[in-house]
Amino acid sequence: MNDSNLVELAIERPRLPLNGIRDVIAFGESFDVCDTSSAEIASAETNALAEQEKALKAMHDKVKRPILEAGREIDDLFRPAFELIRQARRVFADKLAAYIEAEKARELAEQIKAREVQRQEQERLAHEAAKREQESAEQAERLRAEAKRQADTGNATAALEFERRADQAESAGQQDAQQLIEQLQLTAPAQVAPADKPSGISTRTLVEIECLDVGDTAVAIADGTVPAMALKHDVQWLRRHAIAMGDQFKVPGVKALWRTSVAARGKR
Repeated sequence: MNDSNLVELAIERPRLPLNGIRDVIAFGESFDVCDTSSAEIASAETNALAEQEKALKAMHDKVKRPILEAGREIDDLFRPAFELIRQARRVFADKLAAYIEAEKARELAEQIKAREVQRQEQERLAHEAAKREQESAEQAERLRAEAKRQADTGNATAALEFERRADQAESAGQQDAQQLIEQLQLTAPAQVAPADKPSGISTRTLVEIECLDVGDTAVAIADGTVPAMALKHDVQWLRRHAIAMGDQFKVPGVKALWRTSVAARGKR
């Protein structure tokens, strides 16, 4: 290798004994091994061919050696750049993974908050409906009491009017309560912005298994809460089990560690 060219090779094309080998093949096909003399000839030809193959292999290796050495030099030249690229990709991949995990956590926290706001609003509407119905019932009770008092004094017209107003108050309260209940049933959590996923990358969730205490696992198997396969602490099986169960994964003596892997998809 020099400053002007990466690799300079001048390999002389070797002359191979192809015709001679074909002649030996033709001779062998027409030759009969039928006695000691012909067997000796066939044996000698076989040994000669083995030596010829050995010599050709040595020639092959000699011709190819400069190419292999040049290939190693090329690999050595490019290796630092490949290693730096991989290092740079890991830097950004780790930061992207952390960002994506943070976005997932943010989305989950906002969803929980939105559901709590929904629950509080539904609770308020339920209390308001009960309060409105109770108030209308109390108002109707007061009006009916007044209607009875008017009837007791002989004022039938006023008594009927108070009875009518009591029925209206009771009906209005029930209608208001029903409207509040319908509004409660339609209450939905606020929309939450989905976790941001930068374009041009793909993500997958990786699971790392830590086998902490096989004794705890054995007790869980004996109780029938965990399949017997877990007793071997078969990491491949445990990883598949963790992926299948997700957040519900629970094997005593084993811990699943979840992390996000980032890979570039490239242009299409």
